[in-house]
Amino acid sequence: MKTPFLLKLILFGFLVSSCSSNDDSPAPNPVDPDPTVTAITLSTAVTEVNTDSQVVFSVISNLDTDLSSQSTFKLDGVTTTNPISFNSGRVFSRC
Repeated sequence: MKTPFLLKLILFGFLVSSCSSNDDSPAPNPVDPDPTVTAITLSTAVTEVNTDSQVVFSVISNLDTDLSSQSTFKLDGVTTTNPISFNSGRVFSRC
């Protein structure tokens, strides 16, 4: 008589342990609450600039954030505002 009771107890123990939650599985990665900008893209809509024209530049981060208003623009080492006015003829190239 004790054997069926013991067998039922063992089977019940296996059933409980197999249906319990698995605490060993890793938790899903939470969204980074403070993402870091690791790259920026400087762009403009124009492909050719004439003397006495203005060019608006955009600075976009790798997080798709517009950083133009927070950026410092320099032309020949001199800080300038955006849009940049090209008042004299020069040749500029990308670095």
